[in-house]
Amino acid sequence: MKKFRLWLCCVVLIVLLLPGLAFSAAFSIFDQGAKAVAMGNAFVAQADDPTALYYNPAGLVQLEGAQAAIGVTAIWPSEEFQSSGKTPGLNSYYGKVTKVNEDEFFIPHFYLTQKYNDKVAWGIGAFSNFGLSTDWPDFWDGRYSPGATFTRIKTQSINPVIAYQPFKFMSISAGYVAQYMDAQMENMIRMPVGADAHFKVEGDNWASGWNAGVMFFIQDQIRIGASYRSQICHDLVGDVEITGNALANMKSGGTLGINLPAILQIGASWNQGPLTVEFDYQWTQWSNYNMLQLNVDSTGGVIEIDKDWDDASAFRLGGSYNIVKNLDLRVGLAYEPEFVPNRTLDLIVPNGDRWTWSCGFGGKYGNWVADFSYAYLYEDERSFNNENGDYVYYAPAPTLDRLVGEVQEVNAHVVGVTITRKF
Repeated sequence: MKKFRLWLCCVVLIVLLLPGLAFSAAFSIFDQGAKAVAMGNAFVAQADDPTALYYNPAGLVQLEGAQAAIGVTAIWPSEEFQSSGKTPGLNSYYGKVTKVNEDEFFIPHFYLTQKYNDKVAWGIGAFSNFGLSTDWPDFWDGRYSPGATFTRIKTQSINPVIAYQPFKFMSISAGYVAQYMDAQMENMIRMPVGADAHFKVEGDNWASGWNAGVMFFIQDQIRIGASYRSQICHDLVGDVEITGNALANMKSGGTLGINLPAILQIGASWNQGPLTVEFDYQWTQWSNYNMLQLNVDSTGGVIEIDKDWDDASAFRLGGSYNIVKNLDLRVGLAYEPEFVPNRTLDLIVPNGDRWTWSCGFGGKYGNWVADFSYAYLYEDERSFNNENGDYVYYAPAPTLDRLVGEVQEVNAHVVGVTITRKF
């Protein structure tokens, strides 16, 4: 009865938590537990706390009894665009710098796990692992680029999983993912007469996917782990609006197709006394995010925005040292090469070579565990010169001019905390 009340309270907590789930300036949010974040998110082979449900649920068989973890990741992103060309009539000039409107984002996560017997464990998690928010000034030079005044993509996932250990040296797991997505994109439209028009599309829906994991306990000191999350395809249902100019006023229903990528992680960890070191490789199937397709109900028209991203790789290295009995110090480093081609680079996702440095600590007191992390993310500059920066009049017309420049100073400060209670 006690366990039933615990599960009931946690399910209610998930329901209350979901409406408040936030989003970050990064499209893929991999920061789902403070311990993992402090180690550069190199955690797929350790997976030895409730956040294993996200990183590698095969690790749940290591957790004794019932455990609940709740936490939040706070992100402060920054970005700017430096023009390298003069745009007639738009008051742009060489060297002009426009900064994105600064904001902060808070991304909660929650996990509940239960060890059923020596071989079986299960759990449920609530988290947001994909999100995007870019808010440029309303009248900046790039306002005609798709989504370049405001874009938000917010996801909220519920993920029940089960883990099984058929042999002492191996465990496996599988889970179901129910994901809610809410998206909004806005930009201005150049008009031949009168004021610029304002374009806005928004919509939401539920979609589903799955995840799986495996862990090998090679020796007491060595573990190898792998986990996989399937792609999830969303068809958002909502509204399309063009306002602000009598020549283009329109309001209609519509659907927006967005495919989120599959993710594969492989890692190995080594433990010797108080020291643990792990190296992970991550593959993200961004190639299935090949375009955004907007269908407008009232006109039957289709607007397609090519993405054609490449698949992405990421390399993560993390270490932890037990400095005293109940205190661990942690550090990490991650590198992710750019994967958005120059011809489709946009002002929503300023993808450059990404470096992330992280650190943190964790402490235990009785049945309580508290983990804290800090990470600094930095992306290299990217030159911007493609048709996403073209200025054209509403309706088919020749290009008037093109925004050319450099996306730079892309960085973020990330602070996380996760509190775990063992029952």
